[in-house]
Amino acid sequence: MRIKWVKKYIVELLIITVVVIFSHCREVTINSVNNYYEVLSSIQDFLIFLSGIILTLFGLTSFLPSNRFIKSLKQLNVDLLIIKRLFSLSVWSVVTSFLPSIMFLFDKNDKSDFGQIILIGFTSIFLLYFLFIVKLVIQFKVILDKVIDSETEQRKKG
Repeated sequence: MRIKWVKKYIVELLIITVVVIFSHCREVTINSVNNYYEVLSSIQDFLIFLSGIILTLFGLTSFLPSNRFIKSLKQLNVDLLIIKRLFSLSVWSVVTSFLPSIMFLFDKNDKSDFGQIILIGFTSIFLLYFLFIVKLVIQFKVILDKVIDSETEQRKKG
């Protein structure tokens, strides 16, 4: 059972491990980030933008059952999987968009161990969030290919 868990989350574990090792070896602290407040503000704006897009996608897939694309997803029996993934990513996006607000509590000259731990956690969560987005995009591409193939077959028949 534990081996299956490790295999399933190996990429996520590797990301966290690399971030921790890199941050510890390079002694990355909040102080080492140039234009700290501007960087955080830009990251937060970008994350809020992504949250809006993901929440919109979740709303569209959940509440437009009469759409031809959504009907094709239901025929392929992948509509619930997409809704589940989009909901999960929506929660992640909202949580991740608030993380820079927590980072604003630290002074840009902070060199404390606690600040370094928070920065490592923020970086890890930020990278995991983008990993989940990449996984969703890849999954969407596979599903979209199936939908297009299915639609092409139906048009040839009818």
